[in-house]
Amino acid sequence: MDHNPRAFFRTAALACVAVAALTASSTTAIAQNNLPVCPLIATGGTIAMKIDPVKKAPVPAISGEDLVATVPDVTKYAKVEVHNVSNVPSDYMDPPRWAALTGEVNRALARPEVAGVIISHGTDTLEETAYWLDLTTNSEKPIILIGAQRNASEPDFDGPRNLLNAVRICVDPQSKGKGAMLAMNNQINAARDVTKTHTSSVETFKSGDFGVLGIVDYDRVVFSRAPLQRQYVPIKTDAMPYVEIVAMYGGADGHLVRAAVDHGAKGIVIQGLD
Repeated sequence: MDHNPRAFFRTAALACVAVAALTASSTTAIAQNNLPVCPLIATGGTIAMKIDPVKKAPVPAISGEDLVATVPDVTKYAKVEVHNVSNVPSDYMDPPRWAALTGEVNRALARPEVAGVIISHGTDTLEETAYWLDLTTNSEKPIILIGAQRNASEPDFDGPRNLLNAVRICVDPQSKGKGAMLAMNNQINAARDVTKTHTSSVETFKSGDFGVLGIVDYDRVVFSRAPLQRQYVPIKTDAMPYVEIVAMYGGADGHLVRAAVDHGAKGIVIQGLD
């Protein structure tokens, strides 16, 4: 038997370290299990793109899991469950995809452990999808939409920051009752007010006369106002009727309206002159 006291103390120390490691691991697992759940529904867009070396252009390349892996700090706030429903540029979004997205969101929000839902999306039609979800979902839990103006190949890729901010908004009690929101560039905009104003600037989304709902600061989420006007339009069919949008301009003679009718439009929205 080894009676070397140094060897005894080394063995005892190693045992203490092992027990401490197991305890810490168990504590971390318990903490993770107690965190709220924030599903991330990934649909594509620049936030899921990298530069293709052959095409020299951004193409769909990363999944929702890849995006979450760039932001390890999300584990401090929530359990992020990834649902990859598509990986397409946002101009591919259309009524059938919107109706399917509403179903995904409603199923997630119905779960008691879910604090809110995050959706990653291309920015070209991000405001349209946000407003659609604001109209077609009926829950006090927040829906936070994010995108990126810079793709994942760029050194200042803004996707990870937007995702982390979205998670923080998702679990913040102040976010309840505010409907669908956009979280980009540390700003929070209401779905019904926001519009894209620039092709490449990270501060592209603005809310005109109304301004942002709030900001995500380094240590807290700050809301300065809340959207008071909200509507709910339940979706009762997966087959959306065809509605055309026709822009007016000097010299317009109405032939585009007649063409839309001939093409089977069930409704026409006129973008008129002011």
